[in-house]
Amino acid sequence: MILQIHISTLTQSVSLGIITALFLHLQANQTKPFAAHKVNTYSMKRIALAISLFLNFAVSGQTIKLKDHYDSKGKSKLSFKEGALMGFIKAEVNSLELTVVNNGRKAMEINPADVALLDISRRGASLCGEPVFIEPGKKATFTFEPCDGEKLNKGLFDLKYNYASNTEFEEAAFFIRNKKFTLNMGGEKIVFYTDL
Repeated sequence: MILQIHISTLTQSVSLGIITALFLHLQANQTKPFAAHKVNTYSMKRIALAISLFLNFAVSGQTIKLKDHYDSKGKSKLSFKEGALMGFIKAEVNSLELTVVNNGRKAMEINPADVALLDISRRGASLCGEPVFIEPGKKATFTFEPCDGEKLNKGLFDLKYNYASNTEFEEAAFFIRNKKFTLNMGGEKIVFYTDL
């Protein structure tokens, strides 16, 4: 089984680790009553918060906004309804996250082998992930990534798998504004446009 670490999860773990380390440091060095360390504790909390926010903003800058029409405003989460499926989709340079409700009468299996992300010229990326089985009326969230994307540094939407900075990402992703994509999922087609 291949262990896949998502950037947002890694960021949250790092942020939580920094905050925990600072809290433990304050507790270990506390020789006076807590009130005497109020200024120092307050400063450390501000530093921990600043680091956490910096890490979250650095990574969230690589989110791709989606929209349902060419002239619409891009959103970080796009809702859709297609056939028996209803839900929303979120995109980053290295993953597509779907939350889907099965409104049909039969159970449905979504297998990554039957999923493809295609641009208007029918070129696209094969997607990998775990198969998902959804009972009627039930909801499931799953993530697709480009197969061997991290190894080949090839992400979705003809972008790299990851960028060192938000500026580098915005320069590289400029060409995907208002570009039409279709997500084929075993016969169901979700059409959307990309934005920044």
